[in-house]
Amino acid sequence: MNHNLAENKSDLGFALGESVLNAVFYKDLKGIYIYCNREFCNCLGLTSNQIIGKTDKDIYRHNKQSKIFEEKDKEVITYKSKRIYQTEIEMQNQKRKHIEITKTPMLDSKNQVCGIVGMVRDITNTAYIYEEIEKLKSDLFSNLYHELGTPINAITSSLQLLSFNIDSMRKVDVDEIKYISDIIKKIVLDC
Repeated sequence: MNHNLAENKSDLGFALGESVLNAVFYKDLKGIYIYCNREFCNCLGLTSNQIIGKTDKDIYRHNKQSKIFEEKDKEVITYKSKRIYQTEIEMQNQKRKHIEITKTPMLDSKNQVCGIVGMVRDITNTAYIYEEIEKLKSDLFSNLYHELGTPINAITSSLQLLSFNIDSMRKVDVDEIKYISDIIKKIVLDC
């Protein structure tokens, strides 16, 4: 029965587009990869031989990516605390992935940081879904503004005209005020 539960979790993760397996790595204080599991290799599209013994600068084509990783490593070491962040990486095959990285300090017996343990989760599909949701929200509000803007402008203009006629009070034309009032009612009822 537990086996079926594991399969269902994998199916759910696949359906959500998230990596269910944990991609794990270990780096020393110089940022050199000491260990990585198969899932980490798969996430990067590299073999362990292409990762172990190398730094982020050696692995990633763009210095911007390696600098972000190095900065987060320094934060983990300096503050002796876990850091979680999301970024986008370019794979060896030119594809881009959105990933979430959790880095935790590894402490020795003297409570000093001796390395960094990291876990990576592929959130590419999740990031795409969030971008689409934001686009839909933006489109919705834009359409609402457009659809409501025209009647509101007509009502506002009619009210200004009505207000002008009432304020002038020299010679109030009741039929004109009634005409303007009817226009406002029609606009409101048509909305």
